[in-house]
Amino acid sequence: CNLSIQDKHIIFITARVHPGETPGTLIFNGILKTLINSCNQLNNILLDNFVFKLIPIIYVDGVSNGYFRLDQNGFNLNRCYLNPNQKDNPENFAIIKLFYFYSSKYKIRYYFDLHADMNSRGVYTFGNALKLFEDHVENVLFSFIFKINCQHVDFSHCIFTERSMGTKSKNETAGKEATSRVQFYQRTGLIHTYTVESSYYKGIFNKDNMENENASIYMINDFEKTGYDLLKSILDYEEILLSDNLLRSEYQTIAKCRKHIAQIIKFNEDRFRYNYNLRDFINTIICDTIWNELLENR
Repeated sequence: CNLSIQDKHIIFITARVHPGETPGTLIFNGILKTLINSCNQLNNILLDNFVFKLIPIIYVDGVSNGYFRLDQNGFNLNRCYLNPNQKDNPENFAIIKLFYFYSSKYKIRYYFDLHADMNSRGVYTFGNALKLFEDHVENVLFSFIFKINCQHVDFSHCIFTERSMGTKSKNETAGKEATSRVQFYQRTGLIHTYTVESSYYKGIFNKDNMENENASIYMINDFEKTGYDLLKSILDYEEILLSDNLLRSEYQTIAKCRKHIAQIIKFNEDRFRYNYNLRDFINTIICDTIWNELLENR
C-alpha cells in the first residue's frame, strides 16, 4: 500500500464478525452515511483529520446464509484473533495483517468493533483494563463522552475490567483474550480499542429485571444516529469540534470530564479496573458515601 496518509490518524472500524448481529451493520451505516455525505457538518472535518479503514461485514458468507454466531466450521470468529489459521480463519488472518500494517506504518488512533447484545438494554462499550492510571482515564473518558452525545448509551453498563478481557463462555475453546479488542490492545498498546454493543431495545440494563414489558424497540434511525454520535464523540474527545451536547452539559469541557472520570477511578482503582463494571463501582461509591455520612452524623 502506497497511500500517503501524512500526519492523519487512522480510525479502524469492523462489524458483523457475528453474522446475526444486525444492529452492528445499522450503526455502521450511520457512520458510513456521515462520511459520504458532503452536506453533513461533520463530513469534511472528520476526513480532514482522519483516515477511515472500514470493514462493514467480516463474515460475509455467514450473513449471506443467515448464520447467527458461528461460522460453517463451528468457530466463533471473535475468538480467533489470538493465532488465526489462514485456511480456517481467513477473515481474522487478513484483518490482523491489515491492522498491524497500519499500526506499524502509520498511527491507528481508534478501533471499534460493532456488535449486538440480545440479552441487554441500550448501548454500551467493552473497553480493556489498562495498567497505567493515566491511560485508563483516557480509555474510560471516551465512553463517557459517547454517553454525553448519545442518549442510547448506558454508561453505567460500560465495562473496563480485567475479567472482561479473559472470560470464556461454555463450549468455547478460547476466551475474550482472543477477541480483536483485547489482542489489538495487547499487541499494539492502542488505548482506544472498544467493542460497541447495542441491544434491540431501549432502556437501562438491569440484570435482576431482564423482562420489561414497557421496553420500546430501536428503529433503524436510532441505530444510525448512534453511529453518527460515535463520530461526534471522536471530535469532542480530540477537541477538534465541541458538540452542543458537551457544551450544554454540566461538564462543558473535556478537561472537566477528564477530572470527573479520574476521580471516579482513583476512588477505588483496583476494584474499578479488575472486579466491577461501572454500575457496580458507582453503586459502591454511593453506598460508601451514604455510610460515611451516617458515621459523621452519629
